[in-house]
Amino acid sequence: MTMDEKEAIAKEAIAHCLQGKLEAFKFIVEAYGNQMMALALSLLQNRQDAEDVC
Repeated sequence: MTMDEKEAIAKEAIAHCLQGKLEAFKFIVEAYGNQMMALALSLLQNRQDAEDVC
């Protein structure tokens, strides 16, 4: 899968999420959850705080 294809899938999932579709939200969390946690940890420097925001 190319980067453009991945970006298109992510944009579609975000659009569906904004429409309130729970499955799209689950997809986003599964696809990007680890990256979100890593970013939160690097910014907050505290695991509990990072878990709270993720």
